[in-house]
Amino acid sequence: MAEARIKIDYRPLGSLKLNPRNARLHSDNQVAEIARSISRFGFLNPLLVDGDGTIIAGEGRYLAARKLGLLEAPVIELAGLTEQQCRALALADNRIALNSKWDEAMLRTEIEALRSAGEMIDDLGFTHDELQELLVEEAAPLVSEIPVGEVHDRFWISVRGPLKDQATALQRLMTMMADMPAVEVELGTIGLEP
Repeated sequence: MAEARIKIDYRPLGSLKLNPRNARLHSDNQVAEIARSISRFGFLNPLLVDGDGTIIAGEGRYLAARKLGLLEAPVIELAGLTEQQCRALALADNRIALNSKWDEAMLRTEIEALRSAGEMIDDLGFTHDELQELLVEEAAPLVSEIPVGEVHDRFWISVRGPLKDQATALQRLMTMMADMPAVEVELGTIGLEP
């Protein structure tokens, strides 16, 4: 395909058509997320349409624009593509983005920096649980073996961190100790001074 210069137009939403062959589904929650992003940052990612105004890429953004009551959207018309190329691009545009992964250390750094600067991080597309997991300090690795020296009658293991992780650690401890009938595990909590 010959390389063409990209021209962005603004078209009325009513002049655009959904692609009946679109294989990508957009839940109401995802459309709401896109709408919040458009409200916060602006409509910065144009829709790709064919010569008839059928959306090739950007249906979620189109639905979000309608939800927001916008009258128009930025559009790039790809009139030079064949029908097969439009269909292939629609699939590639949705699938290729899913093939990347996060650099979790960098992601954690970026989200923490945004949060520390007072930016809202709830509208970034991550669930509450994903944000919690990213922002909690990494738990210390489980001790697989304790050197035996002078062993006392009782010893204390302190489990700290989010309650969900504490429960998991305690369950693992109970499971590991299950085949040691001579060892008794006592679980409890202690109030810690602030």
